[in-house]
Amino acid sequence: QKMLLIFTAGLLLLLIMALSLFRIRSKYLNQQQLILQQDNYLANLEIARKDAANQALEERIFAEQQINRLEREKHLAEIEVKNNELANSLLNIVRKNEIMYEIRERIRTSGNGDALNELVRFINSNTDTDHNWKKFRLEFEQVHSGFFDRLKENYPDLTEHDTRLAACLRINLSSREIAGMMNVSLETAHKNRQRLRKKMNLSPGSDLASELRKI
Repeated sequence: QKMLLIFTAGLLLLLIMALSLFRIRSKYLNQQQLILQQDNYLANLEIARKDAANQALEERIFAEQQINRLEREKHLAEIEVKNNELANSLLNIVRKNEIMYEIRERIRTSGNGDALNELVRFINSNTDTDHNWKKFRLEFEQVHSGFFDRLKENYPDLTEHDTRLAACLRINLSSREIAGMMNVSLETAHKNRQRLRKKMNLSPGSDLASELRKI
């Protein structure tokens, strides 16, 4: 009976120890599972943070690209408007000169009086091509800064006449308009264009105005 009590007590002690170990292990496993869940939660949070940061970066890059595109388009539009203004200013000079030349020729054929000669001199002074060109060049430089310097640097053999022609082509004036500006015939204007192409060593397929826009 005594041995039975000892055996029973030992068995109970072992059972209590096993139960304690089970509880300890269970608690340990629960803690490990909780730590794993927390790690997974933190990892998901980090992934979400990185995704949000990447999305924000992509949106910022896209926004910057759109802004740059719009700024380029705005700049090109402004250049186009200013080119049109330059062309209109030049054409006004051409029209004025054409009217002055017509009046002068009519006066010359109508008589030779002193008053008529004085009027011819007045007309000549108001059709000063060089003066008109200097005024146009200043306005041109405000839109296309450094164009003449770069043109002369790339093609040092160009004459002043070639430079004027290049500027007119840069703002898309036609040969007829250029002829009026430079007081030459349309045929001469065409020949001047071909001469300028040769001096710039352009291939037959190259567009002269497009090449000048690159300068």
